[in-house]
Amino acid sequence: MRYVPLRGELRNIRRVDYVKKSGKGKTALWQVHFTFKNRPPISQSFSDNTHGGKDPALLLAKRFRNALEQEFAAADSVFGHTGKERPEDEIGISRSKTIRGTKVYWYWQATWPNLDGNQTNRKFHDLKCGGEAGSKQKAITARKAGVEAYQAARQNHVLLREKPLGSGMSQSGDRAHYALFMPPVNLDTRVWRYMDFTKFVSLLQVGGVFFPSIASLHDPFEGSFARGNQILRPLVYKHMPNEFGISASEIVQRLRHCVAASCWHMNEQESAGMWKLYAKTNEAVCVQSNFRKLRDCLGEDVRVGTVRYVDYETEWIPESNPLAPFLYKRKSFEHEREVRAVIPLDDLKEILNGKSVETTSGVWRKVDLNQLVERVYVAPDAPDWFASLVENVTKQYGYHQVAVVKSSLANSPLY
Repeated sequence: MRYVPLRGELRNIRRVDYVKKSGKGKTALWQVHFTFKNRPPISQSFSDNTHGGKDPALLLAKRFRNALEQEFAAADSVFGHTGKERPEDEIGISRSKTIRGTKVYWYWQATWPNLDGNQTNRKFHDLKCGGEAGSKQKAITARKAGVEAYQAARQNHVLLREKPLGSGMSQSGDRAHYALFMPPVNLDTRVWRYMDFTKFVSLLQVGGVFFPSIASLHDPFEGSFARGNQILRPLVYKHMPNEFGISASEIVQRLRHCVAASCWHMNEQESAGMWKLYAKTNEAVCVQSNFRKLRDCLGEDVRVGTVRYVDYETEWIPESNPLAPFLYKRKSFEHEREVRAVIPLDDLKEILNGKSVETTSGVWRKVDLNQLVERVYVAPDAPDWFASLVENVTKQYGYHQVAVVKSSLANSPLY
């Protein structure tokens, strides 16, 4: 008997379990199955006999399912899942007709996403809209309004496929990520950048945010793949082959020097731990903004999203998108709750085709700090004169709208 795919932990996995009519054989396996509107389905079986029993076969099926979900999220192409709305005029509208007896009725149909994971479809008939041009224009207008309403609603509601702040970014939940650069549930969630005073002055002087190259972050795991990739590559490549002509490992080695990232801590409150980790002296500050402002101030060529923290021994890191490995870190760093802004320093396709890479420590991106920065916090154990210095220097560089405050961790306790 074949059981339909289940939701939650068994999403896109179904059990095939039956005895042959002859009574001399039995089929017992788990099948991972994905269907799409615009491409052939993906189906992969995991037999109990081949994988050491029902439970081990299910474990491997889940890991394979998770790997494909990660690839779908990282891919630039649309696989039919929600979240990748495209508001261009010619996208999301289609021409079709209805035949009733001998009569043919032509119409344009507009489609846009909803927060519930489904989509809205509206038809605009030529006869009711003054001809083909009129029905097409109404379809374009309706879709544009629908997409704008959807995007506005996203700012105030929880998308079904987003995980609550602080729940981690693993694939163990009942839904999958729909995009590589995932936003937090609340786009106005605060983000923090802890730094010493000299880096803060540089930020004010340049009027921008510094993006160090991945290679200069001094973490050999940055951009690396997990051991799960070694195990699952034969299966994943069977359905989604490597299209770059070079190994995934070579891709990352080339890109570590030409991809840069600005790293921020995501939290509604200050973090005593982050002060200790990133403020080596008491003469330090923290720049506080929010996710929406960070994303909007940096420009369209900068991609911003939350980092996923995964088990590098078992999980899969996407290989179809060259930027994907730079959005993953080991679970031991989960306390960082990092939001990462990523920018390519050169044309990635040319780099992957063999173009030589110039080694650089990073790049500055000009931004309107009055728009980006909400507050500047002074280290909790900083002396009063240092707090006055930070405030004066901020104003001297013309940032009069930026509030400078002492860390609330410096408040005296009540007994």
